[in-house]
Amino acid sequence: MKRSADPVILNSFIEDYTNYYEAFRLVIYGTGGEHEGVDVKNAAIGAEWSKVFNQMSIEPEQLNNYWKRQCSDKFKSYETNEQFQVDVKWKNLFCKYSNELQQLNVARKEMVEKTIPYFLKSEEFDEKMEQLLAIVGKYMPDFAKDYQNNRLEMIDKISLYCLKIIQSKDKSIQAECFEILKTIKEYLKDPESNPIAQYCLGHCYELGLGTNKNLIKAFRFYELSADQGNSDAQNKLGNFYENGSGIDINLEKAFEYYKKSADQQNADAQSDVGFFYQRGRGVNANLEIGLKYFQLSADQGNPLGQYNLACAYQQGLSCDINLEKSFNYCLLSANQGHSSSQHHVGVCYLSGIGTDKNLNKALKFFTLAADQGNNCAQWDLANLYKKGDGVTINFEKAFKYFKLCADQNNNLSAQIETGLCYLNGLGTDVNLKEAIKYFKINANKGNTLSQYYLGLSYEAMDNIIEAIKYYDASSFNGSEDARKMLDTYIIKYKPQADQGCAKAQWFMCLIFNCRANKNLTKAFEYATDSANQGNADAQNFLGWYYRVNLSNFADAFKNYERSADQGHAIAQNALAHCYTNGWGTNIDLFKAFKYFKESALQGVASAQYSLGNCYQNGLGTDINLNEAFKYLKLSADQGNIYAQSSVGNFYLKGLGTVVNYIEAFKYYKLSADQGNPIAQYNVAILFEEGLGRAIDMAEAFKYYKLSADQGNAEAYERLGFFYRNNLQHQFLKRNT
Repeated sequence: MKRSADPVILNSFIEDYTNYYEAFRLVIYGTGGEHEGVDVKNAAIGAEWSKVFNQMSIEPEQLNNYWKRQCSDKFKSYETNEQFQVDVKWKNLFCKYSNELQQLNVARKEMVEKTIPYFLKSEEFDEKMEQLLAIVGKYMPDFAKDYQNNRLEMIDKISLYCLKIIQSKDKSIQAECFEILKTIKEYLKDPESNPIAQYCLGHCYELGLGTNKNLIKAFRFYELSADQGNSDAQNKLGNFYENGSGIDINLEKAFEYYKKSADQQNADAQSDVGFFYQRGRGVNANLEIGLKYFQLSADQGNPLGQYNLACAYQQGLSCDINLEKSFNYCLLSANQGHSSSQHHVGVCYLSGIGTDKNLNKALKFFTLAADQGNNCAQWDLANLYKKGDGVTINFEKAFKYFKLCADQNNNLSAQIETGLCYLNGLGTDVNLKEAIKYFKINANKGNTLSQYYLGLSYEAMDNIIEAIKYYDASSFNGSEDARKMLDTYIIKYKPQADQGCAKAQWFMCLIFNCRANKNLTKAFEYATDSANQGNADAQNFLGWYYRVNLSNFADAFKNYERSADQGHAIAQNALAHCYTNGWGTNIDLFKAFKYFKESALQGVASAQYSLGNCYQNGLGTDINLNEAFKYLKLSADQGNIYAQSSVGNFYLKGLGTVVNYIEAFKYYKLSADQGNPIAQYNVAILFEEGLGRAIDMAEAFKYYKLSADQGNAEAYERLGFFYRNNLQHQFLKRNT
């Protein structure tokens, strides 16, 4: 055992910590005072200090100024040189860190954060723990003074202190505090006996603080802590089981751990238990017991418990409806920053529910909630400013909150309103590209109104082809306004087409090819007239018409070729398929490769996929896996279902790129979720084997079944394993 530091001198050092820090700042900067001689009585001590300061390149004059101003009285009090030698160890330690910290201009608290790891790396944990506690205790006044008699309590407090300061954005501080937590665990005589440190480590792994995010490790540390009775860890474990974080979803287990935590008066868990009883999640529904737990949580001041209790009083769930009580509990929660409560309080003030109407307070609480990202509050606030309901119309604020709602919460109505603001210049400058971006999000999902507004936006950009496309889609879905726009186009462009305008003829072809105005005979006539004047779009249309509707491959090939030779990307891709399959011409893989490449370079996803296959299999070119991967990925990133599956294969096998199971899983799943049975089978394998993500047999079963339901024989074979072992019931329940 090393000799322990003299506690008197150590405590003296701790007490003067701030003074020493300021003294070193003076020394380092060399400020103030005249040079005076050294007290002869303390010459020996001065020599020792000179050695220390020489390591920091301190000039003697600066040393004398420092000595005279800050330390001479203290040094005179030493009775023996041995006492000084003990003390100088701590001065050396301070020197070591103060120079670095001064350069970084950090605060005293950060000094502690930097110093803690030094102590914990000592071989003699007991001795260093005392020193650690003393230093941390200096800045944590609530620590017990007699840490010898409260050693485990102090370790717990240090763990929680580290957890608190680890929230810093400074990655170095996060890493150091994480190491402290690990060291505390490693140096304890029974490494599994400290639930606080285990809980803190779980928190670090859950959020990736000071270490890589790892939900499986987070679950393990929470479980160690929870099984020793730590209520916070029990509550966390309930969260993990409820949401499937680091473990399969198990609502019964989630309820079990929430209940354990709640029975230890954990207010968060009490609210969760109340919710589980209310909804019948993991336990039989019981509104009365649910209300009891909401009340317990609310009585402890828990904002979520207060909000849930407010909802119960509002709806009369196992209690009489009491709007005033509902409002009061919601207000308590809102004043603690709970965004849903803030929005609800705003609604109450706006409509006079459980309280008097007060528009100013309604705006206040809507704004508080909206600025926290609450979707409903952003929507309500934007509409108030747009319509001027009791407030002055303010389009700038309306636009701000519509856009926040659209961007943060993917709200369909807010996306449409944001698009309208950009289209009409309400609260912002007219920006047709941004308008199209917001309308397109839902137009491509079949939303009728978005399709109509997208048509208007393209018309404003004089892109009539795209305008017709989206007016057609909207009209087909029942929009009379879109139908009227198509009728307006007929009135506008028919006279021009009849006079021989190739562009107008092409527009008329598109209009008569629309589902709302379907007349393929007229569409074909207008396309022929336009194509004969050299319109590449019309020529490509004729190629499609001859191939699909008339099975006339010779004329299809001729029209595709005319269009492709004008650089039409879609026609180039179609012509490549003609050369690949011998449609209207001889098979020629070299020419197919040429046109696939020309089309791919113009961004056509299906051509990029075909070009990738050419490079992969040596069709019309030499095999080149790097180029194959490049074009397959370009196609996959545009959403091509088959390219996504192929890119998954390349990442899995390291073809044209390095092996990457995470990326393989990502691309397989993109394809699988679009319905590709081969990709579904591969996703199932990765789930089963734990490649690219954690093993999840329930998800493996789900994707094997999806693939098998589409006739994949290999998926049928793997499903047999689940049925032979009678596992299907468990996994069907999980996926329901």
